[in-house]
Amino acid sequence: MKTAIIFDIDGTLIDSERLDARYFVRAVREVLGNIKIARDWSGYSKVTDVGILAEILERNGIVPTRNRIAEIRQRFRLLLQRFFDRGGVCKPISGSPEFLHLLAGLPAFSIGIATGGWGVTALMKLASADIAISALPMSSSDDDDDRTAIMRHCLAKMNGPFERIFYFGDGIWDSDACEHLGWRFIGIGEKLRGKCKTWFEDFRDGEAIAAVIAGFD
Repeated sequence: MKTAIIFDIDGTLIDSERLDARYFVRAVREVLGNIKIARDWSGYSKVTDVGILAEILERNGIVPTRNRIAEIRQRFRLLLQRFFDRGGVCKPISGSPEFLHLLAGLPAFSIGIATGGWGVTALMKLASADIAISALPMSSSDDDDDRTAIMRHCLAKMNGPFERIFYFGDGIWDSDACEHLGWRFIGIGEKLRGKCKTWFEDFRDGEAIAAVIAGFD
């Protein structure tokens, strides 16, 4: 059976969530001042960079125009670049580079990347973690503010049709998106321990994860 396997990035392939949140919030406040920002992303209706940002602006009585969002995205990019220029790094989730390499060698699997983050900053973080995805289809918050739409957009770029679709993510919003789409979900990391049917702490046992995927009906 031909199988699509699509990955989230932050918290799934790379350990970047705290870094991402810190500079995202700083970028918003450097552009707009000390506005109110709820730091629990699960409380937002659309857990993507554009979706969260638009809701932050609306909650503070600010119209989320395209130019305003672009200005904050650029500030976020500059803050991340400064972090990396000063020697900061993003580390891969344990085993993720090796697991991607393993899947790339299995012809029954096609791989894609669908992230709620912006594309340019996602690529910066992946490069810091030494994860190369230039040959893979990728969709991001540049394509849509809704996570399920981003995931569909990635799938449309892949060499389908597919009999099965899997998505790896680290947040309950990833699980919810897969339930909405009818995709199979595999949770990664502590946030989802005990909260989804198929879960792994990380990718260190890549062959076991691949066997689980192959064993799904």
